[in-house]
Amino acid sequence: LCFTLTQLGLLRKDPTRRGYRLGARVLTIAHPMLAGLRLRALARPAMHALSQRFAAAVSLGVRHQLGMVYVDTAWRTDDRLLPPDTGAVMPMLATAMGRAWLCSAPHDERRAVMNQMAVHTPEHAQRFSGALAQAARQFARHGHCSSRDFRPDIEAVAVPFARPVDGMRFVLNCGVLAPQPLAAHEVHALGMALSDVVKQLEAQLHGD
Repeated sequence: LCFTLTQLGLLRKDPTRRGYRLGARVLTIAHPMLAGLRLRALARPAMHALSQRFAAAVSLGVRHQLGMVYVDTAWRTDDRLLPPDTGAVMPMLATAMGRAWLCSAPHDERRAVMNQMAVHTPEHAQRFSGALAQAARQFARHGHCSSRDFRPDIEAVAVPFARPVDGMRFVLNCGVLAPQPLAAHEVHALGMALSDVVKQLEAQLHGD
């Protein structure tokens, strides 16, 4: 199998580790998928505007197995705020994006994901059970979730899209540098700004 994947350009030998790495052809597979996401192209101008307004990294993500994968990010050129690359998979329970997805997902889908996490990452699931319960209350009250658990120096706030787009449930996330926790009204302001963008994009997508 490795020989075949290497011949296809999907794997390449790594002499330093005596193993394999992904080959360049993987990029040719990923690009059409990303380019075909309607929401990614539509959201980009608003994401850049939010990034400039709040000096933030603004990311769009979807669930992949037990994590959230970034499909696009807009950010200001501040090395301290360097966000994960497009395609990076982030932990679901520790991030605002993952918590927002869980809080908005249909009951059966959420339960299935939670059951998988309990089986495959039981320590992680137990560690963040209280944070997830708090996120559910925050989401029910304000429509967004926040977290500092993934990076303690960044306050992240996320808002899910109400409906799937092309069969996928997207979440819009905003992260700002914050050595100390933001005040409640600052978190709320970020959440409201994200919600406004999500509603505008949904209106364009669905004709509401």
